[in-house]
Amino acid sequence: MSHNITLSDVKLKDMNLLGNIVASMSQGQAKLVNPASNFRTYRGQPTGCDAKIEMPGKHDVGLKKNKDGSFSPVFDPYAMTPIFRANGGTNMIGGLLREYALQEAEYEAAQRGFTATRVEGAKGVITLELTAAS
Repeated sequence: MSHNITLSDVKLKDMNLLGNIVASMSQGQAKLVNPASNFRTYRGQPTGCDAKIEMPGKHDVGLKKNKDGSFSPVFDPYAMTPIFRANGGTNMIGGLLREYALQEAEYEAAQRGFTATRVEGAKGVITLELTAAS
């Protein structure tokens, strides 16, 4: 029995950015594999995917390609090694998704001529303050 969760509302578009964040946050314990055909889930069962985050332990994070070319994560949180819980993550990969969103927004702001500064608020909530180039 698998307990896979698909985060269909999450759209990961920049695989280079994702790979860098995975390597950095996991301190080399996990890596992005793109392309991939299977990822490990419940009891090591191979499950189809288009790319994956190869994790320590028995479970990986699968990435399914969407029609728009982005990827959505699929994973079984039970018995998954919680290396991405840091930085405010509320589930097994929440910290990773949060960091990806922040870095993607910072990059987009820079492309539009803004400087983004992270401001940590109550309960670890991070907002980005944008400053226009003078």
